[in-house]
Parts: sequence; C-alpha cells; structure tokens
Amino acid sequence: MNGIDFAILAIIFVLVVLAVRYAWNHRNSCGGNCSGCSHSQSCQNLRDHSEKK
Repeated sequence: MNGIDFAILAIIFVLVVLAVRYAWNHRNSCGGNCSGCSHSQSCQNLRDHSEKK
C-alpha cells in the first residue's frame, strides 16, 4: 500500500466517524415524514403545526 492508499482510507474513516456522530446526535429528532411515521397520530410536531394555522 502506498501513502495515497493510507490517505484515502483515513479520509473514508473520518467521513464514517462523522456520519455516525451525526446520526447519534440526531437520533431522536423528527424526520418530517409524518405520513410514514408510526407515531403520526400522536406527534407533537403535528399538533404544533395545527395550532399555528
């Protein structure tokens, strides 16, 4: 393996770590796809949207 191979592997590793970190930090947030959500009937965001109208 050359130096460029290690650099590419390091970049891929950093991107994977950042993706996992982002997913971990946003695991409880709403994705906004209410029609596909199993909690759409009791969603707090749905109630907030209907109160604003």
